[in-house]
Amino acid sequence: MFCGCWCIMLNSDGVVDGMIENKFRFTQWKEKSREGPLPLWAFLCSSPLLCAFNWAKTIVQKESGPRPFRNVESHPEGGFNLNSTGIIEAIADKITRNGKEEIVAIKIALEDFYQYSNQRFVLQIRNSQGDPLKATLAARELINKRHVQAIIGPQSWEETTSVAEMKAVAAIVQSWKWHSVNIIYEERDASSTQVLSYLYSAFSEACVHVSQISSIPPFVSSSLSQELEKLREGQCRVFVVVISSLPLAIILFEIANKMNMMEKNSVWIIADPFTSLVHSLNASALSSMQGILGVKGNFPVIGHQYEDFCLKFRQKFSSENPQEFNNEPGIFAAHAYDAAWTLALAMSKTNNKRGQVLLDKILLYNFTGLSGKIQFNGQKLPPSHTFQIINVIGNGYKEIGFWSDGLGFSNHIGQNATHFSSMKELGQVLWPGRPWDTPRGWTLPTIDKPLRVGVPALSTLKQFIDITHDQSGNTIFQGFTIDLFRETVKFLPYHLPYKLYAFNDT
Repeated sequence: MFCGCWCIMLNSDGVVDGMIENKFRFTQWKEKSREGPLPLWAFLCSSPLLCAFNWAKTIVQKESGPRPFRNVESHPEGGFNLNSTGIIEAIADKITRNGKEEIVAIKIALEDFYQYSNQRFVLQIRNSQGDPLKATLAARELINKRHVQAIIGPQSWEETTSVAEMKAVAAIVQSWKWHSVNIIYEERDASSTQVLSYLYSAFSEACVHVSQISSIPPFVSSSLSQELEKLREGQCRVFVVVISSLPLAIILFEIANKMNMMEKNSVWIIADPFTSLVHSLNASALSSMQGILGVKGNFPVIGHQYEDFCLKFRQKFSSENPQEFNNEPGIFAAHAYDAAWTLALAMSKTNNKRGQVLLDKILLYNFTGLSGKIQFNGQKLPPSHTFQIINVIGNGYKEIGFWSDGLGFSNHIGQNATHFSSMKELGQVLWPGRPWDTPRGWTLPTIDKPLRVGVPALSTLKQFIDITHDQSGNTIFQGFTIDLFRETVKFLPYHLPYKLYAFNDT
């Protein structure tokens, strides 16, 4: 699954590896193939669509020239013209919601750029069908056979998961004084462990214990119900879900509902990229997600620029994707628009085909895009440390507030924002099962599964703990400590089944 990051590959000597909404960092990179070493390239990362920019003063495809890819759409944004600036060849996933949003946003960006500069680009789109291998092979073909000058390539969601976002999730758990959580994550490849590393670190800092970890495959299977059953057998009822596949997430919550795992005193928290796609879900899907909290990347949704983009996006998206329920753009669309605009601007300003020249121009830009401030400092963009918190209610979601790394929670963002250490200050939350009361986050033991209490059998102070056996072989627990425990349990506001077990220790 591609999401959250562009890689613009330029024919150059340096590599920029980061995110256009987060950060840019330079490294050195070489890749060797059977044919020999490939050239060094520069990566400019920003969002999940793979585009190849092929410089050409003439972009009319002649019969004697290179033939287009199979399964390629050609979109002359502004029309084919001998004076066009270049060709943009895109490799995108036309199946997923975020891929559809990105494609539409790229088209709008190029249309807007033509109105701005009177310079045209032709966009050609090849469907990767959500397969990273296909995207990689297509990129290699573009580099080796078509000799493109730049490629914007996708990174996996595991690679773009933010450390700060996981800290935001931990801060929510800590706010409500839940001391234990279950983690459900999508195991796609070895890089999935990076997500777990972020979560473990964040929960460790917040003094939150990870009770169980459930890894599920990136496709719907019978193992999904089995994994949820394992979680249901435990007492922890705080679930943190980190999944990139929208269909998988929808099925997950449908099954969890049927298994009565989203009732009173349970807590479900979701993170990106899933949270940033909640706006696209229909009422049927949302009915299984009532009361969940979501943490997602924040971007400004106000101003004339955004309103103009939204109007164009709704019209074009509904026309090209009539089967989609919601035509509103999300953060994936905003990132795609900014990346396309930035590259188009740089490409239009130079006739030099060397990637380093193009890269240098990109790094000099300073403007406000749809996703926020685009300004490079020391060859990188400041990372995003502010996230929005949402609460799924009814046929949509309620915007609860924000969390900023180093500052805490707030009802709004800006210089005049008041920050709090606890999310409780942001207002009421509708929890699963539709209660307004704070969920307990754990379930009581049952007669079938009582609380297991260990008692040291080798205690030398018999007046505190004394373990003997009767004639039938039954274990008898006596002493001050045992009596104190039993009397304390009687004062609990609920029935607590328990069973004492002796173990050979002091």
